[in-house]
Amino acid sequence: MRFRVGLAACAALAFLAACGGGDGGGQTRVIDAQAGDADAPACSACAPGAVTGLAAIGQPLAGARVTVYDDTGPLASAITGMDGRFRIDLPGPSSAKPLLLQLVTTVAGEPLILHNLQSAEEALAGKRALHLTPLTELIAADVLGTAPQSALARHEISWQRVTRRALRDAEARVQSLVQPVLNATAVPDNVDLRSTAFDTDQAGLDAALSLIHVEPAQGGWQVAWRAGPASSRFFDPVSPAASALPASARPASDLQQELATTTVQLQSLLSALSAEYSGALPSSAELAAYLAPDFLHAGLDAAAYARVVLQRQDAPDDGGYSLVGARFSDVQLLQQPDADHAWVRFRVQARGVLGSRTESMRMIRDASGWRLQGNGAKASVKVRHAIVLGPGQATQDTLRSVHGAHCAGDVRAQLSGQWCSTPGGLAGLPGGGALEFGDPAEMAFGTLGVYRSAMGTLAEQRSAAAVHSRLVGSPSSTSRRYLVFEVDAREISPHVARVRVRGGALPSGGIDLVAPGYTVNGPAVEHWTLATDEDTGWAGLPWGWCPDDTEAADCMAAWSGMRSGSSLVFELLDTQGAVIGSETAVLPPEPPRHAADPGVSAFARFALAAQPASQPLIARVMADSGGAWIIDWPWRTASGVRWLRADLSLQRTDLASAGGAETLRRRAHIDPASHGRLAWTLPGRQGWGATWLHAQLTATDELGVQRIHFIAPSNPH
Repeated sequence: MRFRVGLAACAALAFLAACGGGDGGGQTRVIDAQAGDADAPACSACAPGAVTGLAAIGQPLAGARVTVYDDTGPLASAITGMDGRFRIDLPGPSSAKPLLLQLVTTVAGEPLILHNLQSAEEALAGKRALHLTPLTELIAADVLGTAPQSALARHEISWQRVTRRALRDAEARVQSLVQPVLNATAVPDNVDLRSTAFDTDQAGLDAALSLIHVEPAQGGWQVAWRAGPASSRFFDPVSPAASALPASARPASDLQQELATTTVQLQSLLSALSAEYSGALPSSAELAAYLAPDFLHAGLDAAAYARVVLQRQDAPDDGGYSLVGARFSDVQLLQQPDADHAWVRFRVQARGVLGSRTESMRMIRDASGWRLQGNGAKASVKVRHAIVLGPGQATQDTLRSVHGAHCAGDVRAQLSGQWCSTPGGLAGLPGGGALEFGDPAEMAFGTLGVYRSAMGTLAEQRSAAAVHSRLVGSPSSTSRRYLVFEVDAREISPHVARVRVRGGALPSGGIDLVAPGYTVNGPAVEHWTLATDEDTGWAGLPWGWCPDDTEAADCMAAWSGMRSGSSLVFELLDTQGAVIGSETAVLPPEPPRHAADPGVSAFARFALAAQPASQPLIARVMADSGGAWIIDWPWRTASGVRWLRADLSLQRTDLASAGGAETLRRRAHIDPASHGRLAWTLPGRQGWGATWLHAQLTATDELGVQRIHFIAPSNPH
């Protein structure tokens, strides 16, 4: 499992026809004859050639990026003001094309993406505001028949679907779904959910938005009251005929007041918790006052959560993570079914560049007030998209023609059955050894040839490897996309011995993850790793990877199905292999195409190309005999990075006695807004020699997509 242009004729007086749609793929779009968008709600700020609106979720979305797209791609962008309002002037003359708006921001540390659509005649008239709310997201999904983010990322928007009739029909279905909430908040029946003017004043449509909770789910969205009735409705864009939410027996004003009061109380609770960390880590007794007696979060009870998470204190060489000086803030009340129970999301912002994390927890109120109750899960799991910048690989033909390689059957080849190498005495190599390139099915094949010989002492063998090994790939020239599984090595039940991930395009038997090694300071790496690669600290599969026993067509169809997002089940197994629980993680839709296959300049990366003396070349690694390693590597950042972390590991072995091995690790959290140098000193150990050095910069953007640049002997700059 190691990885591997048609035209349409129509009556001029009845229709106006425009060619295009779906990435300009030659489809025909018909503009209906209601010239001037006569039914557009009043909009004093609207004008042809501009897009204006309000972004809100029951509160204004300030500082969010809004981008306008047509069938050629992005046209223009703007940032929302403190009141959530935006105006975007479009380049060039007004054109009769449908438009899509996309908003990207974070709320309580979690990504939030909203969309709205405008038909060609609406865009041409320029009389209609385009708001961005959870309800416009559902309308856009209804019209497109899929998640807008996914269709946009794949450049597969069916623009011909974006008509006035389709928009009106979709809006009617969404309005029917939430009509009980609209009735409760006195929203007029003739409301236009896409365009009717409103203010963020907790009245009318704004009040309705404050009482509606829309949460992404596999294949659609769960829609529910934020307070009051507990039942929810599933909104499927493929078949969007969901029944209406139940009516509330309580007045909307009471529900709003309850949510507002609870939000203030929870903010006060988190402010008090922040104060506990103002100068030092609080004691277990001090933290106990904030945790409910039945607290359970990601497999940890109250005592374990306090010790492992809230009192975590990493050594400086391990990144120095600590919550001293941290802020618990940005509380978002997701749902409150009754006066004493709530489901919330909040952000934990560590000091400086240590980054932030989002927590979702149940809260319970007892005689002492509100307390954290945890999420009730047995593990903290997540799946995300990652793009890795690494070497371009030499082909088998290149290895044969340039380096004299020969491929033949070999028991060492666990994937393809073939092993490629150049025998000693050829291509400038000394006799008695071979230049090993490995199994062509390995992901690292074609990057490095390692010379191995059994002649002489171990020191002599390492010396020969240092002289005759060859870099055959093209460093940092290729990016590859991965599906990454994250099981938090700290936040998991102690009864879990193995995790099996199933679903999506994974094999029917799933893939297994195992715990990393542990030191006195905690886990050696942050997450569980692939069972087949447990020494690497990595838990990612190349996007589109298919095992040998799977039909290629079926496998690729399954991966294609995951492009719109997918739910994966993490089965938690005990030492006997029995399933003792499971957790589900939702993979977001794939990132935009320009982000999924970015150029080299899109990566925060090490800048070692002009510093050969600093590169971790195989010759330098094999020549090591116990000296200290001085790391002084410049790096540069990239745009759009929210969090940046550097990790390094040095593996070395005892040169005197076979079997002895150790790994030194270092971690640093870095300011993503600047450039700098990474400086570490790894102490030497007499008689021990390095076998591998690996470092990586992991940059995370606002959507949670990671871009990773790694440095190693196979990719030294």
